[in-house]
Amino acid sequence: MSVIINRIPVAQGGACGQGFSVLTITAGEDNEIISVKSQYVDLRKSKDNLEPDLRLHKLVKNEYQKAMKVLGEVIGKTESDIVHRNSVSNEVLYEGFGLSALATEVMKDAI
Repeated sequence: MSVIINRIPVAQGGACGQGFSVLTITAGEDNEIISVKSQYVDLRKSKDNLEPDLRLHKLVKNEYQKAMKVLGEVIGKTESDIVHRNSVSNEVLYEGFGLSALATEVMKDAI
């Protein structure tokens, strides 16, 4: 997806490798940002023509096996459910809910 939100270019890659996003940032000599262009590249159309990357497949398989050792382990609890969709409309809001909103705020504060 590539959209403008409140005059800010936003690019979000597709889930499960279905696509990726590109932000092209043009800066002046003083490193002041002149423009930002967002773009989304949809790989679903060409997925049948993509060659598998065996090194990446091996890496993902190893990480998956490591993750399976701790999958399901309780590492913390919340006082309420953490949702990422509106319970009435099923809409995913750009600003996020719960954990995603907190993560976004922490990243913004770190800049």
